Amino acid sequence: MAHYQAINDDDDDDGDNQSTFTSASSLRRLHSDQEEGAGAGVSISFENIVYSVAGRDAPLLDGVSGLVRPGQCCAVLGGSGSGKTTLLDVLAGMIPDGPNVQGTVRFGKTVINAAQRRLVSAYVMQDDRLLPSLTVRQTFWYAAALRRAKNDRMQSRDEVRLRVEAAIDDLGLRKVADTSIGGVFSRGISGGERRRVSVGIQLLTNPSVLFLDEPTTGLDAFNAYALIETLSALARSNNKTILFTIHQPRSNVFELLDGVMLLSNGKGVYQGPAAALGDHFTACGFPSGRFVNLLDHAIDLVVVDKRSPETEDATTERLNGLVKAYQASALYKQLEVDLAEVGGDDNAAASSSHIPVVTGYNKSTNNVAWAVRKFRRWVYTFTTVLARQFTNLGRNPIALGMRMAQLIAIGSILSMFILRLDNNQSSVQNRSGLLYQAMMSGSFVGMLTAIPLFPEHRDLFYRERRQGFYNAGTMLLAYVVHVLPTALIAVTVASSIVYFGTGLYPETSRFFVFAGVIFFGYLFGELLAIMFMGVFYSPVIANTSSALYMSVASLISTSVFRSYERMPDVVRWVSYSSIYKYASQILIVNEFQDLRLTCDDDEPCRYPSGNFYLELYYPNAVENVARNWALVIVFVGVMGVSAALVLQFRKRSMR
Repeated sequence: MAHYQAINDDDDDDGDNQSTFTSASSLRRLHSDQEEGAGAGVSISFENIVYSVAGRDAPLLDGVSGLVRPGQCCAVLGGSGSGKTTLLDVLAGMIPDGPNVQGTVRFGKTVINAAQRRLVSAYVMQDDRLLPSLTVRQTFWYAAALRRAKNDRMQSRDEVRLRVEAAIDDLGLRKVADTSIGGVFSRGISGGERRRVSVGIQLLTNPSVLFLDEPTTGLDAFNAYALIETLSALARSNNKTILFTIHQPRSNVFELLDGVMLLSNGKGVYQGPAAALGDHFTACGFPSGRFVNLLDHAIDLVVVDKRSPETEDATTERLNGLVKAYQASALYKQLEVDLAEVGGDDNAAASSSHIPVVTGYNKSTNNVAWAVRKFRRWVYTFTTVLARQFTNLGRNPIALGMRMAQLIAIGSILSMFILRLDNNQSSVQNRSGLLYQAMMSGSFVGMLTAIPLFPEHRDLFYRERRQGFYNAGTMLLAYVVHVLPTALIAVTVASSIVYFGTGLYPETSRFFVFAGVIFFGYLFGELLAIMFMGVFYSPVIANTSSALYMSVASLISTSVFRSYERMPDVVRWVSYSSIYKYASQILIVNEFQDLRLTCDDDEPCRYPSGNFYLELYYPNAVENVARNWALVIVFVGVMGVSAALVLQFRKRSMR
């Protein structure tokens, strides 16, 4: 028997526990239906759904009601801004319960809150969020493993494998099961197959209820029809309840639908059997032509035309008339009767003020067992995410080459430019410039590597965070760990080329200090870019922001271009907030301490020794080496935490 934790002990913390909760028996029944292949199925019913947001005069949803029964495939239609996606998000629990959400949502006869709806249903987002280098089978495997970690429903690897193979067969993906998803750098499966993969990921837990947001977006007519045909077959053969939004349906798609819901300006204009749609609008005085797509005709009737005040007034009046006609129709009266029957045991369903634990450990009664269980689940989730990232990188030779080759190439260029360093007076400037370029090259390469490679991980995280699988800290820790092997190899090779090729201080221990500073600079640059890609969704803006920050920070904090003593007080104080101040001092001390310098007859002898140079421009730098190392590590850690916080709490409307 699987164990389930109370919602308020789970990973979701959206405040949904303030809403009406189910009884233990109701929640157990919903879980059982989902595990056993839906059984008798679960209907979705909702009454008087109102959703408002601050700053808008009219609500996004205004008293919408409906009912979708098990085994039915129902489409939500409407023009842009009609509220169809908002309704789907409310029903799927993607919008947390709160004072701005009113109305009742039932799964079966059970009133459940948003957190519980997320638990017992599945939601397919509009855009595919998939790692391009994984095969279809690998994508399903890792998705199933994450669901196992969250819900404890798949008790063995064999069961995970069976679920994966069943999803591949149900969605007709057997022929491409071992083909890569594909992306910018490589070809893979077709667009229609990608959409079926996205659907299959959500089917891995065999949910009774499946929501899809515009699943046909970006597909050609054939693949769009094939996808809806697959969904219709899944609904009928497995008794699932499927509700999806659709923007521009073909006429042959209409034949696959069991139910249609039509929205405009957040109001329900029609909800009922697809076969009755034409008769309803004919009765309202708007018959469709013989060769007209009925769904297009219906959408045209309810869209408000805002191109001019006259057309807006006319179409608004028509819409209000259609809403009143629907509310006076026999279909609406029957819906009210059906909703009354479904809501017959509201008192029983809403009797408890919290969700009781069905089985398993309760945090309040067994803190140690609860903590151990949570930690084991986190370890399993972390290792699953880490293994997926390693697999994705290993199967992508271009990404692997970017991580390995960029820094090595820049190191080779620096070495060829400098050639061999002498110990004369002019070598002081050459050494300082080389150290500065080497330090900044590590950071810039880290940034340039993250900009093209991290967005796919970020977008996948946004989808999986929305489903409650893990937080940004887990994802980012796994990301950093999977970067370490290639970063260590690239830094070691590049540092060897620069250090020994140019003739820096000939001591092995100092080489490792040099390589260590480059390594931490590389990590800092990558984490900085990741943080900006959390702030800005566009990689171009993130790239510009990261480069600007690093350029300014290095300019004012390294003392290469101007000594600290001659800097304005404000700039000098700002320089303390830059990692490059401390990293550059480590490199300068590492190279110039005890360095013997020579003086030629044809040049002034400004620096008798490396120690003199340090005392002149970097006083106390030798004594502060340990402090500087600690601060460099702290800066990298703080940047990692900042990136995780931005990714976790930056709200993204990911469709």
